[in-house]
Amino acid sequence: DGPAADNPEEGGWLDVSGGRIDPREPYRVFWGPGSGDFLDVFFYDGPVSRAIAFEKLLNDGPSLLGRIEEAFGEPRTDGGPRLVNLATDGESYGHHFTFGEMALAWLFDRLTAAAGEPEAIQLTNYGHFLALNPPAQEALIHEDSSWSCAHGVERWRDDCGCSTGGGGGAWNQKWRRPLRDGLNWLRDQLAAIFQKAGGRRLINPWQARDEYIQVVISGYDPEVQEKFLAAHLRAPEDESGRREALALLEAQLMGLYMFTSCGWFFDEVSGLEPVQNLRYALRAIELSQGLTEVDLRAGLLGHLDLIRPNAAEYPTGRDLWRRQVESGRLTSRALAAHWAAATILGQPKMLDSFLEPAFGERGTTLLRGEGLTVLAAAVNLTDRRLRRTDGHLCLALHSGGPYLAILVGDLAETDDPPEWLEREALLQALGQPLTDAAALRLWDALTKLMGQEETSRYILNDLLPHCRHRLLSALLAGVFADLKDYAHDLFHQHQPLLALNRLSGPSADWAEDFLFRAAGEAELQRVLGPAETGWALNPAALTHRLNRWEFAGLDETSLRTAGQAFFDRTCRRLAATPPRLTILTEMINFLRFMENRGLRLDLWAGQNLWFELTNEDRAARLSPEVRRLLDELGLALGFAAKPAPENRPPPKTNPFT
Repeated sequence: DGPAADNPEEGGWLDVSGGRIDPREPYRVFWGPGSGDFLDVFFYDGPVSRAIAFEKLLNDGPSLLGRIEEAFGEPRTDGGPRLVNLATDGESYGHHFTFGEMALAWLFDRLTAAAGEPEAIQLTNYGHFLALNPPAQEALIHEDSSWSCAHGVERWRDDCGCSTGGGGGAWNQKWRRPLRDGLNWLRDQLAAIFQKAGGRRLINPWQARDEYIQVVISGYDPEVQEKFLAAHLRAPEDESGRREALALLEAQLMGLYMFTSCGWFFDEVSGLEPVQNLRYALRAIELSQGLTEVDLRAGLLGHLDLIRPNAAEYPTGRDLWRRQVESGRLTSRALAAHWAAATILGQPKMLDSFLEPAFGERGTTLLRGEGLTVLAAAVNLTDRRLRRTDGHLCLALHSGGPYLAILVGDLAETDDPPEWLEREALLQALGQPLTDAAALRLWDALTKLMGQEETSRYILNDLLPHCRHRLLSALLAGVFADLKDYAHDLFHQHQPLLALNRLSGPSADWAEDFLFRAAGEAELQRVLGPAETGWALNPAALTHRLNRWEFAGLDETSLRTAGQAFFDRTCRRLAATPPRLTILTEMINFLRFMENRGLRLDLWAGQNLWFELTNEDRAARLSPEVRRLLDELGLALGFAAKPAPENRPPPKTNPFT
């Protein structure tokens, strides 16, 4: 993309702005005066790439192949090769467009099958193509340009007018400039801190910063981390120096993360993306604040004060920071409180949300009374990134429902846990009957037991929103199950009266509808229960049952939910044993039944299982009848039957590369 040409035929530049460059060949861009100061670049085919990303070209494989064939265009006059270069998001294939990955798979299968034909399209990559076809033309880069902003790169630093239409088009993006200025200011402060403090700890701070990426992409593998520290630290054996260097490097990493592009792309500063960038900034501040006299938080807030969010609930950017950024801040004690909540409520999977730290239990006692549970525990939290371990004592009391209270204190990694962590000692120390009526007195006893002047207290509302939601869902699961059981019993107790009323005419009473729905869901679960032995699921019988009056309260959501649970259970049964005829028949019949009713399930697990069962090594050991049923199951799961060779369309006459 260069300036207007004086005379292209005499070596001038040709203006190819507006997408007029030919993307079928590579170009050389010189970035310096030296003969080796260049980069070979490819321009992607915009129309076809956009059709994949936005125009439903992934609806079927043949359409995708047809557009690619068209993109090659007419043969070159010099007989040289032509390249179709597509740039798309991986999430287009299956995430943005359901079954888009299947269209892509079909395309590659077709190209592979035709690979031996002289006119076939050949799959390649940039390196291979460049080795065979070095650039014949040179290009100049149009500086400060982007594919998604007509104003260059202003979308990432100013109110340029580009938006996604938030607020009905009434919102502005004046927040972009102060956000960019604030993060630029913080970046410069972090750089100064890193230069000064990092210079004390690291041989070459900026080289270490760049090579730290190897530690990050290794997933903070201890061996990779140790090798990195040995190569870059001035004093590798100084443990405090190691921790400080790692904190500085992590602060630099957060300083890069806080400029994540999507933080400016959308319309509102209180959206997920800008808030996440500010959370990265907060983490960088936490890691660096003790190494400078500058108040990094106050400096950044000075810029955020200039922001006026479009969302009315946030008067300024400072309010957004307080409510959306700092509210998600996790101290070591707060993390210990999350561990204690997951432990006392029996929901350890809640902790899967945390990549860091690793939770190490040092001793746990659970006391269960009448409507009340007490937890006393010691836990270590190890941050693998910073190679630091914090120890904590946790005391918690749950008296049913949302009534959860947690105390967290400190316990050095090298200190022994207190004696009252033992069950008998804890019972003796509490000295109260373990009943919900004694909850307040027990809480006072736990507070005295902790014995530390500075402890942190938490309740359920202090936990991170997604963790709180998981815990509440677990607590409510039993409530909803009891309610449905009671409704089911009540329905059968008064079934004749309810049936007569339903047959007499429609009712607008929500309680009656709830009873019918509860009974219908229970019956549906029974009908769709796994048939471990005997005959397979009978779609006709299931249809007959669903047409009976007691199922009148069921809607599509209920049927789809029950059907998904049945499908997932059947997949697990099929995976646990060699493929059985009854299970295969059951799944085929069920999928056909759901398709006939127009109800779509999430088939991903079944599709992956089918792919594993039909690989050549496993399929060769199966009986002909099982293989036949697996072929039927594949069709029911959405796989296309393999076309016979004679059904493949004839190759095109143009030579493609």
